[in-house]
Amino acid sequence: MEFRLLSVGGKTLSQFCFSCCFRCGHFLVSQWLAIGHDLNACPRKVSLQQPPLSISYFISYQLSFLCRSKGKLNIPMMYLHRYLRLAPIVAVAIFMNMKLLPYLGDGPLFGDINFDNYENCESNWFWTLLFLQNYATKELCLIHTWYLAVDMQLYILSPIFLLCLYKWGKKAAAGIFVLMLLLSACLFCTMMTDKYYIYLENGKLSDEAQRKIYYATHTHAAPWLIGVLFGYFLHVNRSKKFQLNRIEIWMGWIASLVLLFTCVFALYPSAKLRRPALSLLKESSYYTFTRIAWPLCLCWVVFVCVKDYGGLANSFLSCPLWQPLSKISYSAYIFHVFIQQING
Repeated sequence: MEFRLLSVGGKTLSQFCFSCCFRCGHFLVSQWLAIGHDLNACPRKVSLQQPPLSISYFISYQLSFLCRSKGKLNIPMMYLHRYLRLAPIVAVAIFMNMKLLPYLGDGPLFGDINFDNYENCESNWFWTLLFLQNYATKELCLIHTWYLAVDMQLYILSPIFLLCLYKWGKKAAAGIFVLMLLLSACLFCTMMTDKYYIYLENGKLSDEAQRKIYYATHTHAAPWLIGVLFGYFLHVNRSKKFQLNRIEIWMGWIASLVLLFTCVFALYPSAKLRRPALSLLKESSYYTFTRIAWPLCLCWVVFVCVKDYGGLANSFLSCPLWQPLSKISYSAYIFHVFIQQING
């Protein structure tokens, strides 16, 4: 996912750091997805561990733009620009999936373990180009593009939150915070009442669970809303100089890293073969709270980099090497599944 956060000229230091963090993030997220899909294709017991990917930090810049334009926002052009950036590559991928990929496969597992059913694209390709496939059909064309539908649908809703924050400020932020909590509670209750587990057996999850807790946009909205609130926080405090001492910085990093590693490795003991599965309550709690903890940790990383407290992390994230890699991150996300499937 990539947003143009900054104008071509007149960047401030904090805006530059903001942009550099995202360049690194684009590439690392695409690699995380590729590794995750490769693991989930293996015929063994694995856990459905994937970071929330829908955090939208572009709110800060857009609010600044709204202030300069006195509340005017060209919403149709926002939508058109976004669609034209995403849809053409998806269209090429659909064509390749329908016409070329069935003839390119090889390897001992080809035909037994597939990410997609090629026939789905023949009847449902248009839902993918409309970015509605996660709700409109059970037979997804290019299954991994469910995230593009989530991203596009949340992007379509973003002007509502932007205008509310511009007009009502802290009152709107409080309402967004309550909405985030309600959506998190909705995810938890859905898993508990319908008995949806987050473990994959032989690389598969039930179709109903996939649609209800994995593909659905509202289950991914909570971390995205945290990003909205964080963007508002950066906008409000864009000129404020935070005085943090060494102890406060270290405490923030320790807390952030502990939460990050907990999100990634908490299920590792129970994910081993022949280990008893976690209870539904534990799985529901883990799946709900990781979607809050993960984006909060990322907010800390971006905050310290923007406010010049990032140190080595800021140097790493601001490395010029990430810029060309970030340019290919979207294409890598779209086509990495093809490479894995061809290799069987």
